Amino acid sequence: MNGPIPTQYPHQHLPITPKMQDRIRAEGWRPPAVVLATDEAVGELPLGAIVKSGVYAYHKDRLGWFRTGHPSPMTPPLPVTVLWTPDVDG
Repeated sequence: MNGPIPTQYPHQHLPITPKMQDRIRAEGWRPPAVVLATDEAVGELPLGAIVKSGVYAYHKDRLGWFRTGHPSPMTPPLPVTVLWTPDVDG
């Protein structure tokens, strides 16, 4: 399930309580993935971040971006989808 957690039931004006929102999260809700379209935005990601571009995943190391299974650093082509960041997902 992606997208913001609703604050009211669809087609009704009944609020969704914080307790209900917690249950929605527990059932697997997660926010939509962030898509970055500039080199500047990609460069601001913290060390350890993982992004996807096309069919490849890339992780950010102190030496640069590395494509999964590739020994040399390379910049991921834009746009990229952010899969994980250590400061957001812990």
